[in-house]
Amino acid sequence: MYYAPSEHPPPHFHVYYAEYKANVDIRTCEIMEGKLPKKQTKLVLAWAELH
Repeated sequence: MYYAPSEHPPPHFHVYYAEYKANVDIRTCEIMEGKLPKKQTKLVLAWAELH
């Protein structure tokens, strides 16, 4: 996990997959920005809910 002072709320994490990028809200487990393939979206959101 990295701390980036230039980042702003809400709390989120970044996902990178091949040429895709997305930001996921930690509280709601929803993609806030960006896009991932359907299979990877399901995997990332399931992981986020577990953790």
